[in-house]
Amino acid sequence: MKDDRDAARQQEFEKMGFVNNNEGQWIYTRADAIRDGVVFPIEFSPPPGARFDLGHTVVSSGVYGSGIAGADEVAVALQAHAKGDWGRICEDDAELNDAQVRDERCTFLMSVWDGSTGEFWIITDGDGTTVLFPNEY
Repeated sequence: MKDDRDAARQQEFEKMGFVNNNEGQWIYTRADAIRDGVVFPIEFSPPPGARFDLGHTVVSSGVYGSGIAGADEVAVALQAHAKGDWGRICEDDAELNDAQVRDERCTFLMSVWDGSTGEFWIITDGDGTTVLFPNEY
């Protein structure tokens, strides 16, 4: 009976676009989010002096809908983020980001910025970079 429930649960997760990472966790990939219209890819070229690769860069549906995705403020913040400027995050988090960049293990880098429509975040993880509002995290 339990195996039947587990199989049914697995099928439901797969239908929703989740992928099992073979560690018992179901994840929703950036590609799935693009497909579902949750995030939107943007063109961004790394600036000279970038300290790490941003990977595939996307903006959330909220950022896209707010109009700031095409504005200079997001591009300027992305350039600063790629150069290791973390905006206004706390000193401890900035030190964690710097250590990851230094050790070339950029598993989770975050910067915080003030925009014309409010605070927005930039998060780089193993899957790429996302620009989003805090309430979309």
